[in-house]
Amino acid sequence: MGERRQTICSARAIVLRQAPQGLQVLVCHHDHPGRSFWCFPGGVVEHGEDFATAVRRELREETGLEIELDGLFSVLDRVNVAPDGRIEIFLLAHVIGGNLHLGSDPDRPAGVPATLVDVRWVSVGELAAHRVLPESVAHALDQGRTTVLPLDMV
Repeated sequence: MGERRQTICSARAIVLRQAPQGLQVLVCHHDHPGRSFWCFPGGVVEHGEDFATAVRRELREETGLEIELDGLFSVLDRVNVAPDGRIEIFLLAHVIGGNLHLGSDPDRPAGVPATLVDVRWVSVGELAAHRVLPESVAHALDQGRTTVLPLDMV
């Protein structure tokens, strides 16, 4: 039998806004050695933290924005698929304050180059062109899905 490991939980926000050119979503660009990708902002839920608090904290750190959560959009169980054995919770949200700017990853060790290199609003229809991960969540948005479970039901 393999070594038992702790499951990691991350919380990500699908932050939507209505712009003159249509519905937009906030995305982050990460550039790791040998791997560059776009994703929804968020990160690891810390010990003793609930997922709603975690996603609000991550949004402030990465984007400078304050958000209000609208509900649960999706849960991806990647425990047996992802190298880090992770469960990802995606929450629909909207901005209630702050100013968009490129933030940082405070968990990054000193001397290690930044991996968060851009944050921006993109049209929901452009998610595929940006290759936003996870593709299943980006595809659901592109297909017009914005339904959620209320947080009091989670």
